Amino acid sequence: MATVKEKVVYRLKPRKASIILKTSKHLSNTYSSTPYNRFKTAVMQFIGNDNHRAQSTVSKLYGVYLGQTKALRKAYEDDELMNVAIRAIYTTFNATKTKKIRNIPGYFNGVFDSYLDDMYDELMTLS
Repeated sequence: MATVKEKVVYRLKPRKASIILKTSKHLSNTYSSTPYNRFKTAVMQFIGNDNHRAQSTVSKLYGVYLGQTKALRKAYEDDELMNVAIRAIYTTFNATKTKKIRNIPGYFNGVFDSYLDDMYDELMTLS
């Protein structure tokens, strides 16, 4: 009977250790604050599962984001640009529900460009 208790204790120890690791403050969300992960999370909310086609779409959309914001990173903060990009993602994927969009990265490019223009106009009216 002593061997049964030892097996039970042995089985409980790894689970207890994993619960401690999951609740540790130092290990939670270590990678979620990067811009790419924020962007990927926003896109994956609409695309769904994490397969090759979804990853390809995320990469193309993030490439559009990098291309559009390359020169603007000197003038605007990264969080502000990322928030505009996420708003453009929501607009792009909500538009796919009402109309047929053949090129999602191209549509995102147009929407994001429009939002960046609006952000610039807002900055100029404040000056």
